[in-house]
Amino acid sequence: MREHIAAHKAAGVPVTRLTVMAAFGCNYQGDVPPSAVVEAVADGFTIANEAGLAFEKVSIADSMGWATPQRISRVIGALRETWPELPISLHLHDTRGLGIASAYEGLRLGVRYFDAAVAGLGGCPFAGHPGAPGNIATEELVLMCEEMGIATGIDLDALMEAGRLAERIVGRQLPSAALRSGTIDTFRKRAA
Repeated sequence: MREHIAAHKAAGVPVTRLTVMAAFGCNYQGDVPPSAVVEAVADGFTIANEAGLAFEKVSIADSMGWATPQRISRVIGALRETWPELPISLHLHDTRGLGIASAYEGLRLGVRYFDAAVAGLGGCPFAGHPGAPGNIATEELVLMCEEMGIATGIDLDALMEAGRLAERIVGRQLPSAALRSGTIDTFRKRAA
């Protein structure tokens, strides 16, 4: 981390976020205990302090698709015990179809920042899950929030069109279930 921060500072690139990768599990190491995530964040804060930096938020990443609602609860709970007001961002993958359920658990626990990708683009090339979906789909996250009464300020129809455009550009169907099924309004129109 010290080398990365020094390189960023030398290039004039602001360092505003600490990211802990593979925070819920790793295909090489196995299960990652919440205490290891807390230790990694504490180390990051120490190194940032040495460099005269302050992070705006801490990103907890599910780089290899191990997150489940239970793992989210354990890790976020451990972080909140140590830093109750810590702004946390979740970076989730939908490798085993649990990405949105994990995002829901994060929301329930007060997480307000999420990384997502249009149509679920992305993924982790070294995770060893050939054909697995990538990041959680932005439109699925927005749809879930809107259905829960959480205003996002995002035009869901435009976002869905962006997902369709992404599919045309890459020339294949992308993982987003929302692109295939649509929104509740889509269901209402079909039923009418």
